[in-house]
Amino acid sequence: MIIRDLIYFIYIENLPNWLFKFLYHINFFNFTKVNKYKYPIFSSKINLVKAFSSDTKGILTKSFDAYNNYIEINSNKYIKHKNKTKSIRKFHQNSRTATLIIPLGWLDPSSSEGRTQGPQITFFIKGLEKNGYVVRVVEASNNTPTLDDKVLESQLIFIFSLTYFNPSNKLFEKLHYSLNSNYHKFTTIGVITAAPDVNLLKMYIEWTKALQTVIYYEENSEFKRRLEKIFKVLHSPYIQFSPENLVHDKFNPSVHLSALVKFNRMSWAIALKYICITTNTNYFIRLISNALTYKRIKPSYIPNDLIVQERIKFGFGFVMVHRKYNLDAHLIGSFWDYYRLGVIPLVQMQKTQQVSTYLTPYLDYFPIESDFDLFSILLISHSNEDHFNNLRKRIKDRIKYEFNPETVIEKLLNDL
Repeated sequence: MIIRDLIYFIYIENLPNWLFKFLYHINFFNFTKVNKYKYPIFSSKINLVKAFSSDTKGILTKSFDAYNNYIEINSNKYIKHKNKTKSIRKFHQNSRTATLIIPLGWLDPSSSEGRTQGPQITFFIKGLEKNGYVVRVVEASNNTPTLDDKVLESQLIFIFSLTYFNPSNKLFEKLHYSLNSNYHKFTTIGVITAAPDVNLLKMYIEWTKALQTVIYYEENSEFKRRLEKIFKVLHSPYIQFSPENLVHDKFNPSVHLSALVKFNRMSWAIALKYICITTNTNYFIRLISNALTYKRIKPSYIPNDLIVQERIKFGFGFVMVHRKYNLDAHLIGSFWDYYRLGVIPLVQMQKTQQVSTYLTPYLDYFPIESDFDLFSILLISHSNEDHFNNLRKRIKDRIKYEFNPETVIEKLLNDL
């Protein structure tokens, strides 16, 4: 694993373009493909151009139509958001308390979990506070013997995450006991942050002894339907809290990718690099390897404020949502990593579909299934920068008025 990942890093970071393209053309990189995945197929530039010539207007037409339809229907939408009153939030202004029970270190910016999960938890905390809640954060581990009774005096208790905390530990026993006692009166909500893995369902069933409601990041999926047979499932996007006063540049044809090496991601990183080279598109690819991080050969995730400064300079963010063959997990954190910054997500799926009712394909994001899709979008972005800049401006407005902590958590509280 260590040798393999070191070689992967060399392919992406160190090979000169002429050598990389030569190896690509002779199908040298085919060994990086994982069996059963259909794409990428490592098409050459000649074949990509031929396919593009026969369908030059498809993707761009869909994007123009989606944007024009949005302008026609929603021209005054954000004016209404700006003038929105606080009256609907009055029922939250009673100094109510909410407790977040999180794994130890998940808010520590020096840890991997603190850099991936931490900004999402911070967003959640800010949203609760904006809606009038006094928030307590309790860091616990599976070895935590018990919880202080003061923690259980909150009206709401959120547990991040059901996958981390094992139902056989003392914390679970305390919650189970308190839920069935007359002394404590609170609502417990579980937060599922893990990938849609059916092997976790047995653990989730155990959690029904301590709670009946969970929050899940996918709005519509087969796995969510399975969860709904066990819990009351509420959907809420897991958005990261961003530093204030961000400077957004105009759109420029460029792509950013930061990804852990797993599944079929290496082959897509190679395809992305090749297509960027052939379309003269600026790109940045950061591969992360758990094996190399453990051996301190390569760094893990970088701090949130640093990667924000890095990502915000790019026009597109490449997001790979596949979790294994024939299974995608839409609206994962990587999607919001880019979207919250006005960076247009290119969402690579095994089978293209609309990821949610409130996000429109070719307007909020571009679905990617094949090498051709990726090539086409990058190519047309060079000659249509004004259009893509309009998409970027629209996304920034949505983040400001629709996907801010106060509004997102307000909706969740109303659903509760």
